[in-house]
Amino acid sequence: MYEKVLNLRKVAQEGMERAKQFTLEVPTVRVVREASTGSQMMQLEKISKSLGDTGLGKSLDNLASKAKNVENASLSRLRARKAFYSNKVDDVAKGAKEAAEQAGKKARQEFSEETVENVSRDISESRSLFVGKLRGEDITLYDIEMKKINYVKRDRSVLKELRNDFNKFVRKDFLKSISSDIKNLKSHGLSETDIQKLKDGLVPKGYQVHHELPLDDSGTNDFSNLVLIKNEPYHKVVTNYQNSIARTMKIGESKEVLWQIIGKNIYN
Repeated sequence: MYEKVLNLRKVAQEGMERAKQFTLEVPTVRVVREASTGSQMMQLEKISKSLGDTGLGKSLDNLASKAKNVENASLSRLRARKAFYSNKVDDVAKGAKEAAEQAGKKARQEFSEETVENVSRDISESRSLFVGKLRGEDITLYDIEMKKINYVKRDRSVLKELRNDFNKFVRKDFLKSISSDIKNLKSHGLSETDIQKLKDGLVPKGYQVHHELPLDDSGTNDFSNLVLIKNEPYHKVVTNYQNSIARTMKIGESKEVLWQIIGKNIYN
């Protein structure tokens, strides 16, 4: 619509300019009074007149003027509409920015502390579940108690000896020891293939043998300290928690922390 009005105004203006370039010889009758006798007589004359001064020129000028008025009104509406939507966009952008800032603030409040700091907020509290981290997500493990322990970073040579014993025979012997309770194994969803592997002293696919109290601390290779645990996500979650505590500790250093205790020989 705006383009049509603009074209009409341009055509009218161009027509007016061209009209002014043409001159017409217009016949005109003029009444002349004779000075000596006082009588009147008609005299025919030709007067040069610009086409722009004719009715056609005036019509073109009037059309261009009206088109200009319409154009100005259209421009005013367009500017008002643009201002309106610009303000709306600004309002939306401002609202989105504020919402993002609020969400970011909330996220920082929720996740700024490490899991170990969250869990250790009340060192004396025992819980029936544990919330850990895996790939940045909160993972809840149920039927796990959180108990206070004094974590002591063990000497590396002692740790190495205990780890070697575990890899050589302790793990194998532990798996064989739990393979006889078929009812318990099936209640935890282990298949016949899994049970056969246990009888052979092998770890079923997707599982790990976990030390409840880690060898890195004061844990031992006693069967009472071992758990057959599903690797994903459970073992990874508890290992991440242990690492968050122990990675910055020095040999011999101790730290009072809350620790996850499963309390049974299978967890899945």
